[in-house]
Amino acid sequence: MYGFENGDEVIQQIARDITGCLEPGQFAGHIGGDDFVVVLQPEKAESYCIAVIQSFTQKLSGFYSAEDFARGYITTANRRGDVENFPLLSLAVAGVSDASGHFSETHALTENLARLKKIVKMKGKSSFFIEKT
Repeated sequence: MYGFENGDEVIQQIARDITGCLEPGQFAGHIGGDDFVVVLQPEKAESYCIAVIQSFTQKLSGFYSAEDFARGYITTANRRGDVENFPLLSLAVAGVSDASGHFSETHALTENLARLKKIVKMKGKSSFFIEKT
């Protein structure tokens, strides 16, 4: 409804929030689309997730008309052409603290993160979950 350019701006804003909340020695990367990866110390993970979500949430109204933002959703046709209500943007942050060395292969780690991200997305609001192994 708001176009590809606005979608690109949202992704760029997320990147700015992700990198803006980093401390020296921490790493952020863009995997593709709206997926990012951050590597940081386990004891910093929760406060980092909270800071990124707060930073993004403060700017959320700028991506919508005042009417849509106040209503809390947008109404538009879905991919099948049926009119549907869609919630406002939210961030789903999934994290793994692998102090035990459980993930010896990258594939296993990324599969676990994808599973966790689905769980967080089901909440329907910006939130995070950090699994400690």
